[in-house]
Amino acid sequence: MKKILPLLLLLTFSAPIFAEEVGEALKNLEFRSCWARAGEVSMENDAEEKGTMKLSFTGSADFCSHTKTIFEVEPGDIYEMRCDLKTEGTGSVGISVILGKPGQEAAWTYGNRSITNATDGKFVQLQTKFIVPSGQYFIQPRLVGYSNERHISWIKNYSIRKIGKISFKEKGSIETLENESIKLNFDCVSAKFSVTDKRSGRVWEQVKNDQELYVQKITADGNSISFTALNAATVEPLCGKISIESNKPEIVTVLTGDPETKMDQAISWPSAFASRENDRIILPVNEGISFPVTEEAPGTHSMITYGGHGICMAFWAQCEEKFIPAESSNPSAPNQAGKFAAKNAYLAIFETSDDGRIGLRRPLGDKLLAAFPSWDPQKKKLGYDRVLRFVFFAETDVTNIVKRYRQYADSIGLVVPFTEKVKKNPNLKKGIDLLIGAANIWYFGGNKIELYSELQQAGIRKILASAGGSEEEIKKMNEMPGILTSRYDIYQDSMNPEYFPLLNGKHSDWTSQAWERDQLMTNADGDWIRGWQVSQKDKTKPRIPCGVLCDMCAVPYELERVADELTRKPYRARFIDTTTASPWRECWHPKHPCSRTESKKAKMELLGVLGSEFNLVAGSETGHEASVPYCDFYEGMMSLGPYRVPDSGRNLTEIWEEAPERTAKYQVGEAYRMPLWELVFHDCTVSYWYWGDYNNKLPRLWEKRDLFNALYGVPPMYLFTSQMYPEIKEKIIESSKTAMASAEKTGWHEMTSFNVISKDRSVQQTTFANGIRVTANFGELDFTMPDGTVLKAKSMRMEE
Repeated sequence: MKKILPLLLLLTFSAPIFAEEVGEALKNLEFRSCWARAGEVSMENDAEEKGTMKLSFTGSADFCSHTKTIFEVEPGDIYEMRCDLKTEGTGSVGISVILGKPGQEAAWTYGNRSITNATDGKFVQLQTKFIVPSGQYFIQPRLVGYSNERHISWIKNYSIRKIGKISFKEKGSIETLENESIKLNFDCVSAKFSVTDKRSGRVWEQVKNDQELYVQKITADGNSISFTALNAATVEPLCGKISIESNKPEIVTVLTGDPETKMDQAISWPSAFASRENDRIILPVNEGISFPVTEEAPGTHSMITYGGHGICMAFWAQCEEKFIPAESSNPSAPNQAGKFAAKNAYLAIFETSDDGRIGLRRPLGDKLLAAFPSWDPQKKKLGYDRVLRFVFFAETDVTNIVKRYRQYADSIGLVVPFTEKVKKNPNLKKGIDLLIGAANIWYFGGNKIELYSELQQAGIRKILASAGGSEEEIKKMNEMPGILTSRYDIYQDSMNPEYFPLLNGKHSDWTSQAWERDQLMTNADGDWIRGWQVSQKDKTKPRIPCGVLCDMCAVPYELERVADELTRKPYRARFIDTTTASPWRECWHPKHPCSRTESKKAKMELLGVLGSEFNLVAGSETGHEASVPYCDFYEGMMSLGPYRVPDSGRNLTEIWEEAPERTAKYQVGEAYRMPLWELVFHDCTVSYWYWGDYNNKLPRLWEKRDLFNALYGVPPMYLFTSQMYPEIKEKIIESSKTAMASAEKTGWHEMTSFNVISKDRSVQQTTFANGIRVTANFGELDFTMPDGTVLKAKSMRMEE
């Protein structure tokens, strides 16, 4: 049976679409074997529901399954896919297609639509429409998901049908924008552009094989280009603008339009710049990391800009590296002295970062990594203009690139040094003095006063006492010089009181009243958002998730709790868990709705209250630039999130004798890590390792962690029980001599430079505004400094 595409559908497109005969939808697509990057995955017919497939996954990775059939298509064809899904467990799952034949894939998740979290026993329909791009003739429907623990999907009624066709040109005219330093060529068909740096000749050209836009209308005035285009992955129109600064090597791209424009999924524009073999991509994942584009970049396929478990500052950068040997250096030495610099580079700044993402992947058909930005919807709409600024450099280095970002961060009020914080609130001066240079001690056991006194007498003079204490202990600690008393707190987690009998205990900081007060965050379907999962007494049963207290409702809980406790326990600091680690969230509850932007503002108020109302030093988990004006220290900024040991947030006291390969390679990998956060905010905040990833967590990596502390000018974290302490006491004392060497001396001052000064990247150097210079040798070989000093392997040198 054939049918004609309805005319009503045709009128919704601004492109020339014509009606044609369209086949019936193909029902019950047949899936073949499934795959997972890690863990266990299976696909089978569901025994209880006829015509339903069941996909089960256990592990922490991405997984997929696709149909046996590969469909022949034509460029410009418009297809619609539908699928009914029911899910259980954690993570996300969605429908999409592979573009291209096996071995010649052009995209793996084209036209993706997904759902996150469990559907509570209900089937939810996913629907997607997409245009087959130029040069593509095959599609293969698939199911793709990700989970960090356990996931089950039930799939039925997966169908696909052709609903129309669009005609488009293969090539179009070029519009040009130009200033003294750079020249931009804009393709009037694809909305892609290239930027030529006139100073060096480097052409930054966007990847060619991921065309997602088809330009329908364009206007240019010499300084800017505006256009309307059709998004091939959604079959929806969008508007964009690109402009060039008149006297700077900078361009600004804007995704614009009516704020009410429907937006069901992320939009990827502008496209990624293609890489060259000597390029390195730089990401502010926690402290910072960089990857040669010739290597893998695990854990970076999709990093949000709106939470500490994505990128912690709103930028990424890419540079064409070169090594400049030092005069008279030994060219045959693996750690030949010299300096890494950049022949060419660009810095990309998310000027609107509340709904952004950046992901590293290889453009299909290319062997080199590229950085792909995208924009998430704001409550299923465009919401506001999405702005991305590109700054181009010739003959530069990492320090110059990142300092340009500090200039931007300063211009929007994020750079608030400690000197300004205490000037604004002099009552914070004593607490900040105690914080800077203090080792963060998480001690689980009795006799806290005795233990802290012993450590101080051994040379660990300043201590952030994070594990709290009794009323008497807190008061005695406050009398001890060098002790900053603190305690753990959390407002996000709201366990349903109905489940208390099933649990091993009730956490004193749960905001469980939120269930009765109707203050939980809800998603667009009206369902409450799942948070931290808690184990039951019966270990054979699944963990029970907490609800998530809406950020708009959190501050009253804080005001009441902190004010009451301070009358009995006069802490000088307070650590609020998850606030800067978990993402800014959307809440659809009619009583307390919020966008991610409003969620962020509420989170910052929660942190700001500690200083403004209670004169407390404020800390939070992981860290994010939005919180710098309100927060003074972070637990987890030093620990790169994707490379911690498994379950690091649950098994705090578990010591790992063997280091997982990924942790050893990236978490303490000097060839990858960079102190990007410190280059921007060192004089504003204090960075610690995570409480599941502290200095003594992996004994074989302990020495390296100490060197990173010294190099970055930040203090260490030690976590232990009373049983563990006798065995590691001497090691902690010895460790502190390196790990605490520079933190107090540099804590009030900006980090002014970071350099890699050996060819194998094993020797690195930082300088600070007060003249202190720290050099760390992470390698196995001794290194001769320019002044003739021999820096022993696995050692550091501080010059004042």
